[in-house]
Amino acid sequence: MHRSLLALRRAHPDLVDPDLSAVQVTWDDADRWLVVHRGALRVVVNLAEEPREIDLDRPVADVWFSTDELPAVDGDTVTLAAESAAVVGVR
Repeated sequence: MHRSLLALRRAHPDLVDPDLSAVQVTWDDADRWLVVHRGALRVVVNLAEEPREIDLDRPVADVWFSTDELPAVDGDTVTLAAESAAVVGVR
């Protein structure tokens, strides 16, 4: 898993851009999820003990990484398994 993440960082400069003023974070305390917005990538995290549908700001183009099974994607909505995370590209 670590090698996959390192390769992803090398392939996508948005993940390592030091300009944190361009980074945004959205979250829902009650549903226990968060999304880190970095350029055309989203790091989507489900901290809940059950799957979550998480609406993103733009349609998903690709799923680049997942800690669990690949998330289901429907337009700008990602469904993540319980206690999992994914890195997705958006259009």
